[in-house]
Amino acid sequence: MKGKAKHVIGRNTVKKTVEAFAFVKKISLALAFASILTLASTFAAWAQPAKPAAAPHPSAADATARKQLAVYMADFRSHPDDAELRDKIIDLAKSLKPAPAIPQAARADFTKAAAQLKTASTAADYKAVAGLFEQVAAQAPWYAGAYYNAASAYAKAAELDSAKRNLAFYLKAVRPGATGRRWATGAGRTRPGSRAGSGTGRGCASAMRPSERS
Repeated sequence: MKGKAKHVIGRNTVKKTVEAFAFVKKISLALAFASILTLASTFAAWAQPAKPAAAPHPSAADATARKQLAVYMADFRSHPDDAELRDKIIDLAKSLKPAPAIPQAARADFTKAAAQLKTASTAADYKAVAGLFEQVAAQAPWYAGAYYNAASAYAKAAELDSAKRNLAFYLKAVRPGATGRRWATGAGRTRPGSRAGSGTGRGCASAMRPSERS
């Protein structure tokens, strides 16, 4: 009986390991596809004829929109889990040109999270780093790079639902035709034969520069 029990436990462990590896591979492909979409939109914008430069001073509509964004953010700070309000903020911020500035505190937190992402080696490490990137996104919900890196870190931690949620926010927040962005490369990948969160991906993830706005 003990031999059979050990055999069953061994099969369950192998099954979970295979499922975790398949999950990380799936999220990695989703992140890669998202990056391809961003590049495609960039090329499409570049190929279009140049438009006349906009007026240097903000319009009345722009000023009104930015005031509304400030109102949304004041409410969001008290209700950071309000997904509907987050969507409104992202949509409004995405419509503004130039994009709203990233608060200095959010930039500093992003830099700290990026540093920890480079040294993460276990599932717990990656999950903790993902939480830091989510805190950055809470300070600036339109910051696409924060969602991207959070999704990548959650993928390394084998946290499927959290990775999918942040990937969805990234796709919503990223600006079409954005240029000069350096998205995270290698984040969420697992080397052949390794397990999710096993630490084999150390050094393969580099976060987006905190100076990027979207």
